[in-house]
Amino acid sequence: MTPNELDLRQTLQEDASRIDATGDFATAAIGLERRRTRRRTTLTAAAAALAAVVVPFLFWSPNGPTGGLAPATSPSASVSPTPSATGSATPTPSMTRSADPVPTTPTAPTTEAPSTNVPVTATAQNTYALDDTIVVEGRVITLDRGTVVNRFSVLSNGGFVLESQLGSKPTELEILSPAGRTITTVSRQGGSYVASRDGSIVVAETRFEGPVVVLSPDGTELARRSGAGSPVAVVGEYVYLGGQSAEHTTEWNYLTGETRKLPRYITAVSTDRRVAALDRPLNDGYDTCWAVVDLTQASFPMVREHCGRQGNPQIFRPREFSADGTYLVGEKYIDGGYWFIPAVYRVSDGTDMLGGTPEKPIAGWSWRLDDDGTSIVISRDTAPDVTVDPAMNTLQRCTLAMACTTLQQELPLTDSLGMQPRYIVPR
Repeated sequence: MTPNELDLRQTLQEDASRIDATGDFATAAIGLERRRTRRRTTLTAAAAALAAVVVPFLFWSPNGPTGGLAPATSPSASVSPTPSATGSATPTPSMTRSADPVPTTPTAPTTEAPSTNVPVTATAQNTYALDDTIVVEGRVITLDRGTVVNRFSVLSNGGFVLESQLGSKPTELEILSPAGRTITTVSRQGGSYVASRDGSIVVAETRFEGPVVVLSPDGTELARRSGAGSPVAVVGEYVYLGGQSAEHTTEWNYLTGETRKLPRYITAVSTDRRVAALDRPLNDGYDTCWAVVDLTQASFPMVREHCGRQGNPQIFRPREFSADGTYLVGEKYIDGGYWFIPAVYRVSDGTDMLGGTPEKPIAGWSWRLDDDGTSIVISRDTAPDVTVDPAMNTLQRCTLAMACTTLQQELPLTDSLGMQPRYIVPR
């Protein structure tokens, strides 16, 4: 890395420490600047030669939606609702998260309401965010106009934990009811959160590097702790606190108050609490190591470790274990690709299950491995060439062999920098 890039990385890491994000924006920004430099060089040469080059963009027209997610459109696309068996479509009313309805243009069509008029309960499998809405089986929950959803999770009661921003305001973290109404505002000053796999527990910072609270889906505070780091994982009653700046990871039983010191840099813990994944930087801050440690032994021996350009050339960064512990799910970065590249690595031998190359990376913004471990749902960058700034976004389900089915239609990005996708997959 050049000295200028090192300065850029340090500045962005300091800024990024004030928000929670699904990837390393410093690494991404450096790659983005390199791509822009290459483009500027190309354009300068073209101008000198007085040559005009027109590059046609070819867009793949996806097949119709499949799976458990109902079709959706954006305000900029006009799509007629699918007729029912009787030849008409009955829209389900939209819902706002404030007491007074916020007028907004519908961003997704709704499906015919069940005869019982009981809304379908939200799950991670039937829910996604589109712009400033949350869509549950075609039912649209309208957030405040202009809300930018950074990430969200579906809770066991069908409600949500939502990390979002509105305009120039700081990042907010809220617990929402199944109808999308704010139950509890956890933080208005940034911070991070994790939710248990079954959605029964949320662990969140009340502000950036502030006290950590354990919450139930109805917003009830169950426990609180200060000074142990940021939440990185939760398994049952065990909360794991740490982060890059913490001297070690703390395992905290929030029911009994008992704690245990674990290795530094833990980012994920298996559902049986036998192993944990680490993501630690090397000296230059660019290359990293990922590792798996045994939590059942007092010395926490390494099960496997992959470091640097030789051992971890694609800079895999683990974020969570699959439900059965077979895989680690996270992201990786290839210089010249785009911000985030989904990754599924097999724990037993470190095999990259999704693949992708610097020339044809798999690029996207958020994703989730299904509980059976056979496929991922991804908010994907579907521009013809993902090694340049993205332009298109769709929602897909892909097998580990990357045979993909489009779940929601392809939409153009409205953010000129390509940093904000249209679709967000719940985590």
